[in-house]
Amino acid sequence: MDVMHPSGCSTKHWAHTFGEVFGFPSMGLSRLAIILLCALLTSCAAQQEAYQPPPPEQTTCEAEGPGIRPVGQQYVCDSGASPVTFVSHDICPKKLQAGQAFLDRVVYEACGSDSSEHQRWILTREIRFHGIVKFNNRSEYFEFKPGRWEDIAALTSPLDAPPGNYTYSVSFDEGSGARETFTDHFRIWK
Repeated sequence: MDVMHPSGCSTKHWAHTFGEVFGFPSMGLSRLAIILLCALLTSCAAQQEAYQPPPPEQTTCEAEGPGIRPVGQQYVCDSGASPVTFVSHDICPKKLQAGQAFLDRVVYEACGSDSSEHQRWILTREIRFHGIVKFNNRSEYFEFKPGRWEDIAALTSPLDAPPGNYTYSVSFDEGSGARETFTDHFRIWK
C-alpha cells in the first residue's frame, strides 16, 4: 500500500530512494527508517506545542513589608536646608504575576525638632499600561515625620491585569511648588 507524502512522493518512492542513497538492499529497512524518522518529527512537533514560557524571576525584596520605620540616626537639619529631602526610591519585585503585590519604598529625610512638626504633602500614585491610566490615587495629606525614615507601601495588581509592561509613578507635591516625582517600570506575567 502506498501512502502519499505531503511532498507528493509515495512512501514506496521515499523508501526506494532512501535505500539507494544509503546502499540498503532491502526495502524493509528503508521503510523502518522512514517510520522512525516520522515518529521523531511528530514527537518534536508535539513538544513545541506544549512549550510554556518560564515563570517570571522571583526576586526577594530586602524590605520588611509595608509600614514606616526609622532608618539610621536622627537626622539633623542644617540652617536653610530643604524641609524634605528624598534619599532613594525603588519598587520590588519588577516582575510579577497578576494578583501579586509589589512594594513601593521611599527613604526620606525631613527637618523638624519633634514629632509634632510633620510636613504635609500631597501624594499621588499612578499606574499606566500602554499610556492609559489604569490606577490613580491621590492622598491629600501625606505626613513626613522629622528624621530619616523608610516608608513602604504595598500595591496589588488586579487578578485580571493583562500581561505586559507597566509604568508606575509616585509624586510628592508640597503645594507651594516643590514637587518630587519618581517613575519606575514593572512587568506582569500571566
